[in-house]
Amino acid sequence: MRSFAYQRPDSPNSVRGELRCPDPLCNPYLAFTALLKAGFEGIIHAYETPKPMERNLYKMSEEERNLTLVESLPESLEQALSLFKSGSFAHKAV
Repeated sequence: MRSFAYQRPDSPNSVRGELRCPDPLCNPYLAFTALLKAGFEGIIHAYETPKPMERNLYKMSEEERNLTLVESLPESLEQALSLFKSGSFAHKAV
């Protein structure tokens, strides 16, 4: 699940927010709890929002994605569980 907001340099009063909803098979209570926790963390710690990506990610090579710091999502449940267990964010949220 991804969400972010940014201001356009040519229009400082406009803000764009985007939420890419999680897979419908997930537990919606846990997913939206994590979303709220991420939002509050960003506000409390004044995280800087990433710059908008105006390029088509599907047409970028792996090297180009690495140079622009675009991360890929886990490709399997095993990878997702490993990341979940090694991180602390989700454990704080639930």
